[in-house]
Amino acid sequence: MELDRRILSFLKPDLVEKILQESTIKEFSKGTEILREQQYVKVLPIVINGLIKVYSRFEEKELLLYYIESAQSCVMTFYAALKNTPSKVFAITEEDSKVLLIPVQLLPNWLKEYPDFNELFYNQFNLRYTELLDTIGHLLLDRMDKRLYDHLKKKLELTG
Repeated sequence: MELDRRILSFLKPDLVEKILQESTIKEFSKGTEILREQQYVKVLPIVINGLIKVYSRFEEKELLLYYIESAQSCVMTFYAALKNTPSKVFAITEEDSKVLLIPVQLLPNWLKEYPDFNELFYNQFNLRYTELLDTIGHLLLDRMDKRLYDHLKKKLELTG
């Protein structure tokens, strides 16, 4: 399966070549669970196209953490992979998705060798932290109907 290299344009060309040599591309249909809580992470995803929902469960209630869009990855998966700890989140495809899967054993060397690879995850961390702060602000200040409207509006933007 061929990959449009522009999806990785934020990385240096030699790292893109290594990623393409060592990784696989997989298609997942809508509704596929691709990560469960307590599962050990074997591959790091970068979404090529599609949408993945990352969430936690508390007493059978779901808490949406974030969506992974095109050219993004999952900072929670990244952390679990680097530390070789079980996942604390679930991930499910919200729509048919094509995902680049990087074997996690390659991460430690690539992070040392390629500073722009580090930057991807610093940017992902910053994005998710900012989203978390926004969510807390909405929980504190907005009424339920406003939060529901904003959630549906965002989901419509993401999924059409």
